[in-house]
Amino acid sequence: MITDAEWQAYLDVIEPDMKAMEGTMAREWDRNARRGGRKEKREPTQAEIKRFIKGTDINVVKR
Repeated sequence: MITDAEWQAYLDVIEPDMKAMEGTMAREWDRNARRGGRKEKREPTQAEIKRFIKGTDINVVKR
């Protein structure tokens, strides 16, 4: 689980950039779906958000 402190830091730092990040992740997932990956739309899990923030998410191609 994400601790309260981590979540507050996430809200303070990341929330303003959330829309841009959501767009990036949605584009990646659309691309994956076209390649035959999962097709349903869903919210990123807390673990996926943490990996994305740390830059270690293997599903996201760095530009």
